[in-house]
Amino acid sequence: MHITEFISKKVLNIFDVKIEGTISGALTNKSGKKIEYLTAFNNEEEDFLVDCRKISSIGQDAIVVKNISAIISNANIIEEHFIPLNKHIYSSSGDYLGTLNDVEIDKNERISRINVKSDIIGKGGKKVIMDGEVVDLKNFS
Repeated sequence: MHITEFISKKVLNIFDVKIEGTISGALTNKSGKKIEYLTAFNNEEEDFLVDCRKISSIGQDAIVVKNISAIISNANIIEEHFIPLNKHIYSSSGDYLGTLNDVEIDKNERISRINVKSDIIGKGGKKVIMDGEVVDLKNFS
């Protein structure tokens, strides 16, 4: 599954029978190798997090959580753990790799691959799939 498949899905709280908001992105753990939270916003434009461990199911149109305990205020969001979609990314040695288009995650919410659109002359601007180990996601502009 790709991160972009989550973006714009509704967050459905089945206990309260309520749409809590809309997914807007994702946060990784400290090492940058596992998705821990999905970022979202509600009608009041307030940001919040959805704990991935508390997602009950993922449907075509919504991500289902059992109750409000899966929803976390954005007060403690650590910005360095945001997945930088559509941002320039660099290797851990500082080499420019291109623009991050998408992130593929496995069934354990671990980042398995990243999809990079190369802006480097000579690569033709094609999408390049690189192993998640190659890129330090914290190094982006």
